[in-house]
Amino acid sequence: MRYAKQFTVSLGNLSTVGSLWPIRVVVPKYSFCTDSYEPVRQAFIGPDGKEIPRELLKRGRKVTGSDLYEPVGETAEIQEARKSTLEKNVLAVTLHAADEVNEYLYPSDNQGYVFEPVKLVSGRTVEDKANELRHDLLHSIVEDPSVALVGKANLNGHEGLFRISLFQGKMSIQKQMYPRDINDFNFNVNVVTDPRIREAAQETIKQMTTGFNPSSLTNSIQQRLDGLANGTSMEPHDYVGDLLAELDKILS
Repeated sequence: MRYAKQFTVSLGNLSTVGSLWPIRVVVPKYSFCTDSYEPVRQAFIGPDGKEIPRELLKRGRKVTGSDLYEPVGETAEIQEARKSTLEKNVLAVTLHAADEVNEYLYPSDNQGYVFEPVKLVSGRTVEDKANELRHDLLHSIVEDPSVALVGKANLNGHEGLFRISLFQGKMSIQKQMYPRDINDFNFNVNVVTDPRIREAAQETIKQMTTGFNPSSLTNSIQQRLDGLANGTSMEPHDYVGDLLAELDKILS
């Protein structure tokens, strides 16, 4: 399912239009419900133990070292401040040296998207050679590891800072944390200058590099949860444990 049917990426006068497809699979959440599996609603309880209607609640910012909150503005004002002033679904990027960007930006945990260069009219794909050519030029720029393309966008009503990169050979965009949201690390690491260490590192790479098998990397927690939901056991069999148990019997 496309997240954005038509999304524009532009670098100066170079722009291309396409669709955004989510990278991460959406997994159904495990939510609270009644013992008869009917939906429930969230309740807000005050210090006196009484429920407070949602429409009477205000927004506050927690005071450091206290259980109290400080005012941050009226709810309507906060909602208005959160609205993006950027044109919807347009990412205008600028080009920078990757080393400079890497020092100050880091991917957020938000969903990432793959960009498909396709032009839609009334929901139907129409051929646009000029759009494909502009995409190919932009794609070739992104392929260069020495540069980084970053910019802000209003993605379906959610504003953020994004970086263009490649995923599975396709252009992709990933939301980034703003520099002010990244911790400062007040320690230094050694810059390796000893050629012997570098040679040893390269030898280690040669000796330890193996083929990558993506099917071996599984979310075991999600597998166990799926097993519970489906009524099947997803726990891997402990063959090593069985073997050790047999040896223990023999030795005893």
